[in-house]
Amino acid sequence: GEYFDYRIKKMIIQPLIDVSDQGEVGLREMVMRAQDLLKNQQYVEVQKLLEELKYHLAKDDGLIIYGIDAIKKAVEMGAVDSLIIYEDSGDEVEKLSQEAENYGVKIYVVNDEIPEAEWVRKTFNGIVGKLRYRIY
Repeated sequence: GEYFDYRIKKMIIQPLIDVSDQGEVGLREMVMRAQDLLKNQQYVEVQKLLEELKYHLAKDDGLIIYGIDAIKKAVEMGAVDSLIIYEDSGDEVEKLSQEAENYGVKIYVVNDEIPEAEWVRKTFNGIVGKLRYRIY
């Protein structure tokens, strides 16, 4: 672990997973054990982004965007960094999220397992984003 370059080290999800076999069997075992770890990693990323959204909303600094039309324009401008989408927000939101992915936007889909998912659904009609820079 100490021999890795610092840029590679930060991409490694901790803790490391020990497996009892090598080859294909060991790979399957690792995948099974890693599922919970990866789920927790994504949960942490979503929670961090939600906290950033709340911070920018409180500051009213123009780095939060919501509303289908406003988000669509911002995506086309390349201004959107990431979107949080409630999983059952409808076809229009689904289509917009696919388009946003083509522009390199990070997409996080939330459901009722995350406490703030209801807040995203009710307050922002299921979609809210963080901008790279102010556009208004």
